[in-house]
Amino acid sequence: MTEYKQVTVLFADVVKSMDLAAAMDAERWQQIITSLAERSAAVARRRGGRVDFTGDGVMAIFGAPKALEDHAFRGCQAALESRSRLGGWPKTSECTTESTSRCVSE
Repeated sequence: MTEYKQVTVLFADVVKSMDLAAAMDAERWQQIITSLAERSAAVARRRGGRVDFTGDGVMAIFGAPKALEDHAFRGCQAALESRSRLGGWPKTSECTTESTSRCVSE
């Protein structure tokens, strides 16, 4: 049976990551991206998000597969905490949260 849930999705990635990558050693760049993604993912997981890695960023879903009444609040908390913990470098994109009322939960 298909179940629909309202969720919040958080996307966070590095602005102009390819320009930054071109300006430094590939191994060092990989270390930086891995560290940023792992720190952002840890914050999202603490807030109840399910995390997927997206190249130079993170996508976190709040409210699926387990329904969360406060999914939007948790997503916003995760976005603000991630930005705070990253200290402003490299500049991360606007942390965007989006809600939808039609998410299929598996």
